[in-house]
Amino acid sequence: MPVERRIDSTDGSAYTWEEFSEFYTGQYKKKEIAAYWEECTVLKKGKAAAKAKAKSKAKAKAAPKAKAKAKAKARKPPGAFKVCVCGGSGGIGQPLSMLLAQDVNVKELCVFDLSIAMVAPRIESNCAMSSVF
Repeated sequence: MPVERRIDSTDGSAYTWEEFSEFYTGQYKKKEIAAYWEECTVLKKGKAAAKAKAKSKAKAKAAPKAKAKAKAKARKPPGAFKVCVCGGSGGIGQPLSMLLAQDVNVKELCVFDLSIAMVAPRIESNCAMSSVF
């Protein structure tokens, strides 16, 4: 009894159920693979079957390649960032300005607001601070 082959619409190759499920295992769940198998068209006997068989063998032998890891970006040294806080005297801007002033990665902090002149001089900081009002 001949084994049923179906054509995969993504690459046009014919597969048996075993080849098909082996190829998609790990990428999809078993139910999804079975549903997709039902959508694939059944391969008719003839020259196309021999051609598809050769393609499927080659595809089955090819092992999936490992994904390349992303290269690490060059990091800036600590204390290299210039930060600006707009609305520095508000309920969020004031504590944010204080936290940023203490951060070792911040080289320069500039705080903008209408009434910031009272807040900026009181912040102990490791960075150069300026306030604009």
